[in-house]
Amino acid sequence: MGQDREQRHDELRGDQPRQHEEVDRVEPEGIVGAGFDEFRWPRPVRPGDELRVESEVLEVRPSKSRPEQGMIKVRTTTLNQRDEIVQVSVGNLVVPRRPM
Repeated sequence: MGQDREQRHDELRGDQPRQHEEVDRVEPEGIVGAGFDEFRWPRPVRPGDELRVESEVLEVRPSKSRPEQGMIKVRTTTLNQRDEIVQVSVGNLVVPRRPM
């Protein structure tokens, strides 16, 4: 059913039908969210605002149960074109560790 739906969507957009090919499954690696300690919006964002994001790693620690993973705590701050803080979050992430 999914392929039929994609084909109908392509036809509605006027695209050529998609070619699907089999690929080997790869186990996902990367960053996994483990919750937030803080999430706030001190100022509104308006259409036309130019935003930039700054991130700071606050803490790094190895996983106690999985040596190939670690935990980091990151503060992410979003600022507008006037350098006013419009969003702040402090998140905890599970990340892969570098091989030792």
